[in-house]
Amino acid sequence: MAERGLRSVILIGAGEPTVYPHFADFVGFLKQLELQVAIVSNGSRGEMLADAAAHLSERDWIRLSLDSGSNELFLTMHRPADPKHDLDSSCEWVPRIKQRNPEARVGFSYIIFWSGVSRDDEKIHENIHEIVMAAERAKQYQFDFIAFKPVLERRPEGAEVMDPAKSDAAMESVVSRIRAEVDKAKKLVDETIHLYESVDLRVLEGGTWREFTRQPRTCHMQALRQVLTPTGLYNCPAHRGVEKAKISGLGAFRDPENAARPASGRFTSSTTSMRATSVAR
Repeated sequence: MAERGLRSVILIGAGEPTVYPHFADFVGFLKQLELQVAIVSNGSRGEMLADAAAHLSERDWIRLSLDSGSNELFLTMHRPADPKHDLDSSCEWVPRIKQRNPEARVGFSYIIFWSGVSRDDEKIHENIHEIVMAAERAKQYQFDFIAFKPVLERRPEGAEVMDPAKSDAAMESVVSRIRAEVDKAKKLVDETIHLYESVDLRVLEGGTWREFTRQPRTCHMQALRQVLTPTGLYNCPAHRGVEKAKISGLGAFRDPENAARPASGRFTSSTTSMRATSVAR
């Protein structure tokens, strides 16, 4: 893929990428190909992340999906298999990662949940009240940035869209609470840490989120950002695992012959693979 113009790789789930025993070596291999690299992790394997960070350069980054400000809420939301994996243990690795390689940027990812929203039939625990706590924690543990974005619903066809599932009046109250907490968190921002608000969060606050649930039939971004998984090559990260979005099977890009097969045009005729605002994710 690099020989055919690939410029960057994001190593991401579903699942935890650092469980691969040779993860750090693979990150080193990607950097040998002169690719920009990003890593999204649940933070459960800090030592593996530190080893991988040693290979990263200034434009690369690591983002930990944490979504909470306290250990109690983190354990309730994420239900880690290892009881030793809590919010403290994830954050405590960040200074060590930065010590291994000060050039690597490490971020704190915070998806905002509120009462009444759902995600893949999972029980949702509201976390608006811990936004400021999370920002304080991110600053304390030397994260380079914290990013806030609202939860997205997955439609039956696989697309991820915003669907607050509340009346307008109830949603106004939720948005007002989110805005107040994010504004408080902004007061912590200085030269040591940045705060990012996703496009999704801005359109939610602006009340225009319904406009972004209308999906065009064909998404042209799919030609630029595809996802290679253990089950095949898909046209979009939001549609990984969705059969209609599969471009190629396990042999995608394994050799020149297999690399030529995805060019058959199948992916150009598939239906919408992502929302208009998904670039901000």
